[in-house]
Amino acid sequence: MKNKIKILLIGLLAFTIPNTVHGAVGTVSISGTTMDVGEMQDLTIQLSANVASADGTITSNDPTCVSVESVTSPYGNGNYFMNIDLNGNPISTAGSVKIKGLKDCKTTLNIAVKSIGSTNGRDEDSNLVATSGEIVVGNGGSGSSGGGGGEPSPGPGGDPSPGPGGDPTPSDSKSSDANLKSIIVSKGSLSPEFDPSVTSYTVDLDESATAITIGATANDSKATVSGIGIKTLSKGPNTYTIKVTAEDGTRKEYTITVNRGTSSGEEENPGPKKSSDASLSSLDVSGYTLSPRFSSGTTGYSMTVNNNITGLDVTAIAKDPNAKVEVSGNTGWSVGVNNIRIKVTAEDGTVNTYIVAVTRKDKAGNNTTAKKSSDATLSELLVKNGELNPKFSSKTTSYTVKVPNDVDKLDLSYVTNDSKAKVKVTGNENFKVGEANVVEVTVTAEDGTIKIYTINVEKSDKEGNNKLKDIIIGGGGKLSPKFDPDVYEYKTEVDGDVDELDITAIAKNDKAKVEVIGNKKLKDGNNAVLVKVTDENGFVQYYKIDVFKKANTFSIFGLKIPKWLGYLLLGLLFLLIFFLLFLLFKKRRRKAAATTVVQKEAPTIEFKPEFNFGSKNEDNDTVSGGVLSQGSGEITSNEDYASGRELPPRREPKRLETRGYVDEETIPYDPYDDIVTKDEIIDAIKEKDPEKLKILYEQEMLNRKKEKLKAKEDADDADYEEVERRRYHDEDDY
Repeated sequence: MKNKIKILLIGLLAFTIPNTVHGAVGTVSISGTTMDVGEMQDLTIQLSANVASADGTITSNDPTCVSVESVTSPYGNGNYFMNIDLNGNPISTAGSVKIKGLKDCKTTLNIAVKSIGSTNGRDEDSNLVATSGEIVVGNGGSGSSGGGGGEPSPGPGGDPSPGPGGDPTPSDSKSSDANLKSIIVSKGSLSPEFDPSVTSYTVDLDESATAITIGATANDSKATVSGIGIKTLSKGPNTYTIKVTAEDGTRKEYTITVNRGTSSGEEENPGPKKSSDASLSSLDVSGYTLSPRFSSGTTGYSMTVNNNITGLDVTAIAKDPNAKVEVSGNTGWSVGVNNIRIKVTAEDGTVNTYIVAVTRKDKAGNNTTAKKSSDATLSELLVKNGELNPKFSSKTTSYTVKVPNDVDKLDLSYVTNDSKAKVKVTGNENFKVGEANVVEVTVTAEDGTIKIYTINVEKSDKEGNNKLKDIIIGGGGKLSPKFDPDVYEYKTEVDGDVDELDITAIAKNDKAKVEVIGNKKLKDGNNAVLVKVTDENGFVQYYKIDVFKKANTFSIFGLKIPKWLGYLLLGLLFLLIFFLLFLLFKKRRRKAAATTVVQKEAPTIEFKPEFNFGSKNEDNDTVSGGVLSQGSGEITSNEDYASGRELPPRREPKRLETRGYVDEETIPYDPYDDIVTKDEIIDAIKEKDPEKLKILYEQEMLNRKKEKLKAKEDADDADYEEVERRRYHDEDDY
């Protein structure tokens, strides 16, 4: 089947490609990349414009570093790469190769071409160059394995010769220099001129340009460079990224946008294209030292002045003499932070703003904002209906965005690095075709320092076709709100054991490219997943899904434990608390019951010798003549007492004091008399009769009161007898 396809393609090429007799240099190239250990990437296989097809194999120069998982061409899986389709129309890429990083290392791919078909009518092209960029996995290991990123030596279908980039000289400290020394393009020129600190460039070419070669040299010989080589151009903007990896793993990216003319009906003499260079070549504030040191690619600076300084002269020179420079905020300073703005407007209207934050001390020489944050950076800036160029970085403040004709306002999403910083957006409305449309995102820090992120919007006269028809989340997940092609932000929630969100996004436009970004390796809490839709004109629309992943672990004293174990421990804790409460409740009930029993017990009775008037068992006490007569005791009338007759002694029962009780022998047991005895107490206790005990207690108290009354009467009688005796004695003396 493979041979049949070859014969068919060769036959078609014979009819569609002009036949000439001279050869041309052709290239089969694969760009380099940087990747993590275990990561999979698809690298693009590209054929130069004069190569129609190539048949060959692609392998790894170091299979222990990088493995080749699969090779795909526009006509399925295999090694036959095409630069044109069956109708002779050019295609953007010849195919792709999927690779996987296996360890920290560096290597290249081996491209072995067996045969080629060229657009000059020859079946073979002897002047073929096969190139592969360097692939850096992880931190690159201790050195290069399998070739560096130098220029390969051409040969007919042979392997590219490895360039410099062998094992680096061992050193205690590895270099972090990830800057480029130079960038070279085979056609056109870079705008602005190359500066190691500037990371974004443009190259403008006419429509006839179908390819461009990009070359770059690292500032440090031990750094690696990827993303260079021959690039096939499509109409309109073509964006390429040069990645630089320093010896210690530090990475830096440079972006080159090559604009290939899209109109064949341009004016015969359109004149030179206007410059988009909006950078400064120098900046000076009355000789004061700026922090950091000035660089054209750095837009934020700071300095401190004494209280007597309320303004300074600013000298700012643009790189492009046709650019316009405006300075504001350099006079009338107050105590605290004051911001000098240097606005640079390029010839084509592109704007870039430099900020110098000047801190003026108070009269005592103190910095009043020392304790406040000066962080005025963004940690996230997303344009949902466009693509920032270059890719967002908190340190990069100038961007361009190309939008279709139906977009009048950028759909912005941003997050400040410091929660106390504030954001203000200006210029985000009524975009005009062919005019400079500048959107400024101004971030003001807590102490007043500002940073301006400038977005230069290029509005096209073409309509966009980059909407989705639907978004489907696997596993029964639901979007909130319900999907609508014109709604670009959604929310969903997943369980803690879900690490990857299964998303199927369907574009309305069959020619549109759909990419899902950030749906893998979900972390606990909030995750941002983006669905990027790019139509055939390069217009981009983002759909953002805020994914909340439930926690699958508990954190106890800084240690994370599985959620099931956390729930188990929590349940045991609740059981322990319930058990302790039960014991406490039970203890209180016992105490309450004991208190109730004590209250029902008979009161303690102290037994003392009792007394009683008259007989203990006989009711024979009488009152005669006003004098109480008890039993057989005999008291006569008052006349007898007054006549001096001797009074008979009071009859008392025989008592035997034993531990406070009256001798039972002298007091016969009678439960119904007024004497409380031991036997009566014992009987009441045995009968468990609290009422009876209470009566005995009350009787005992009454008996004691009687004793007190008797003692008082005895004392009164004694006093009376003493008075009478003295009176009789006095009468006798008389």
